[in-house]
Amino acid sequence: MVQYIPPPDPRSLLPSLLACLPTAFVSTRPPPALLPLLSPILRQRVQILSGDSSSSDSWLPLLCWDQNHASKLPAIIERLQLEPHPISGEVELPDVQEIEYRRRDQETLHARIQLEGVDILPIYLWCMSDASNGTGSGWKLAELKTRDDAEDGSLWHKSITEAEERAQEGYVREALSAANASAAAAASTAAVQNDTSKDDDDDAYWAAYDRTPGRTPARTPAKRSPVHNSNLTMPSTSELEYFARYLTEVQPAMDPHDPDEDGLAPGESTLHGNELSRALETHQEPNNINKPETPVENTALPPVLTNGVSHDHAHLPRQHAQ
Repeated sequence: MVQYIPPPDPRSLLPSLLACLPTAFVSTRPPPALLPLLSPILRQRVQILSGDSSSSDSWLPLLCWDQNHASKLPAIIERLQLEPHPISGEVELPDVQEIEYRRRDQETLHARIQLEGVDILPIYLWCMSDASNGTGSGWKLAELKTRDDAEDGSLWHKSITEAEERAQEGYVREALSAANASAAAAASTAAVQNDTSKDDDDDAYWAAYDRTPGRTPARTPAKRSPVHNSNLTMPSTSELEYFARYLTEVQPAMDPHDPDEDGLAPGESTLHGNELSRALETHQEPNNINKPETPVENTALPPVLTNGVSHDHAHLPRQHAQ
């Protein structure tokens, strides 16, 4: 449901506002009649910041949100020549020069009123309801500026309808821009993920070398089948010759000391001079121990005496062993 928003009526809005402004030079607190004319957020600002009893500053600059622009208000309000009507007592309002509108968002519609010969520029906000003030929908003062500070970088339109149409166009542009930005972000994220995936594939490729040493990563090591005795083959002649040469040439060179090669040089013997006689005595039979030895001729012995007769050993008969 689209709500009808009437244009602001300067004749009902401005006189009461203009009547409250000169009181800022005689009181540090705003008059009670001013607060219902303000928007909820501006009303809270004026109530809170002007409620300090120790402050001697005027509440008039609080009606402008820009501090530099707000400092110009007291001098402009002091120069206003607004005479009350002699019969009604209301301030006579100059002619309205122009009313412009702008739609900030779906909940914010502003209207500014320019008066001929007046240097102030009141900006009103359409409020759906004002629960804190106990009033319904209507136009409330959102800010009071000077005409010198009218340019704020936003577009103002001649009617509420034009402001609504331009706002809708702006909503469409913002939606398209957000969609393009979202698509660009998604494409960028996909590109990053693609690069990351390629890096992961490269890392996995090179890591395969650690898992399969001696083979390329593209080939999986074949499973080893058990070896059967029927498949065993005997070493060839060349292999036997190789191992024979290794034992005779390489092994002695690597280990020059071989206990098996320790032996006697040619001509040497392990037997001593008396080993043979000792061995014969050891193996001599026992019954031969008391057997008389064969006499041996010895010319160095004296002659044997027999019955007092000397016999020469040379003439003695030789006894032979039986």
